[in-house]
Amino acid sequence: MKKFIKTILFIVIAVIVVFIGSYLYLRYMPAKSIDKQPADYTLTATALANEYNMALEKSDKKYIDRIITVSGTISNISTDQNQAPVFILNDGNADAGVLCTIDQASAKKASAYTMGDKVTVKGICTGMLFEVVLNKCIIID
Repeated sequence: MKKFIKTILFIVIAVIVVFIGSYLYLRYMPAKSIDKQPADYTLTATALANEYNMALEKSDKKYIDRIITVSGTISNISTDQNQAPVFILNDGNADAGVLCTIDQASAKKASAYTMGDKVTVKGICTGMLFEVVLNKCIIID
């Protein structure tokens, strides 16, 4: 009977150790950089915003969680709650644009840009709120 209890106790401890190890690995795993990954789509900010305005559901299926390279003119610069730079790109005539939250790796480079500058960024699309949203953006040009 003692051998049975020791075996059960060993199994329970092993499961707990595996669970804690898996949790810690996933919790502290470094985020993947999109810097070296190729873009799934390349287009202008106006073209992306217009495509979303015409067919939201179709665009969501096509672009969400995809890496997109977008070029456009900076119409607004701000920061998010984590003090990361945020650019809104459009051509000035569009009703909507693309909201690009710049990754910390490109934050220093972002400070050199002002409203009206043309820029190309690569980021991960997360859908559309008022603008199409790209997160983890890096500045290409």
